Amino acid sequence: MRKFIITIVFFFYYLSFSHASNIEIDILQEELLQQLQGSQYYKSINTIEKIEHISPDIPLSLFFYKGMAYYELGDPEKALSILTTYAEATGKSGRYYKEAISYIVKSREVIEQVKANNKRQDEIDAAEKRRKEEAEKRHAETFAAEKKRITEKKNVEEQKKHNKIIENLI
Repeated sequence: MRKFIITIVFFFYYLSFSHASNIEIDILQEELLQQLQGSQYYKSINTIEKIEHISPDIPLSLFFYKGMAYYELGDPEKALSILTTYAEATGKSGRYYKEAISYIVKSREVIEQVKANNKRQDEIDAAEKRRKEEAEKRHAETFAAEKKRITEKKNVEEQKKHNKIIENLI
C-alpha cells in the first residue's frame, strides 16, 4: 500500500511538473514571437535555447526561427547548418520550408562572398607584404651603396693624406 501511495504521489508530481513545463514553453514561445517581431535576435536565440532546455521535443519551427535569427545576426554558417537541418527534417511540407530554402540560398551567397573577400584581402595583404619587402630591400641596397661610397671616399682621402705625407717626406 505504501508503494502504491508513493507511486501516486510521484505520478501527480510528474503531471504537475509537466503541466508547468508546458505553460512555461507556451510563455516562452509567445515571448519568442514578440522578440522576432521586434528583431531582437539575440534574445530570441536565448529564448529558443531555454525552450530546448525545458523540453527536448521542441516544434521544428523553432529550428527555422533559430536559423533565421543567426542569419539576421550575421552568422550565415550557423544559419545554414540549422536551416538545413530544419529543411531536411520537415521536407517540402514544412510550414517554413520555402523561407528556409530562401535563407539557405542567402546564407550560401554570404559565405561565398566572405570567402571571395577574404581571398581578395589575402591577395592585397600579399602584395603589400611584397611591396614592403621590396622597399626594405631597396633601402638596404641604397644604404649599402652609400656606405660603400663613403668608405671609398674615406679610403681615397686617406690615400691622398698618405701620399701627401710621403711627398713631404721625399
